[in-house]
Amino acid sequence: MDLYRRVFAAQMLAVGATVSSVGMAQTAKPHERKLPRALKAYKEIFEGGGLATGRLDAWYTLLTSDSTYSDPDIPKPVLTVSLKQHWKDVFDAFPDATYETVGLDPVSENVWVYLWVMHATNTGALNGVPATGRRVEMPGCEIVELRGGLIARDVGYFDRLTFLTQLGYTLNNPPAPGTQPATSSPRS
Repeated sequence: MDLYRRVFAAQMLAVGATVSSVGMAQTAKPHERKLPRALKAYKEIFEGGGLATGRLDAWYTLLTSDSTYSDPDIPKPVLTVSLKQHWKDVFDAFPDATYETVGLDPVSENVWVYLWVMHATNTGALNGVPATGRRVEMPGCEIVELRGGLIARDVGYFDRLTFLTQLGYTLNNPPAPGTQPATSSPRS
């Protein structure tokens, strides 16, 4: 796990973050420090596969009424409550999804970084693309901002290239100007 934290910190530094903002100065493990109630419940829901097992409503109780979410697939922050169908579609495609906590570290009193690895099998269609049946182990993180003891903002990050590669997709070179783009499908 420590290697993952170092690699993650190096990636974050490459995009302009500071060492302290990615939690490298922290030495206590998540279970050794007192987590705010909302973060403790958030972590437990993720670790138990809660989002994939229909516990979205439990997750929504941890959010402020104006809570926003963004990630590589949702680049502009949107109200988290408006994403119920999005999350249902994701976890219908990966019904066995569970999350392994790699780290949960404070950046400040109200901002935390949650490092995770999602373990899941793609057994359902996602965005109209048929299931591949492949297993993924996708690292990612959430930068979670608290307000009044609830989650006010969640900015997620995961590597889409790693995700798609594990599903068996390959990249094609961009098409030459004036030509039709090639389509991609998973490798057999």
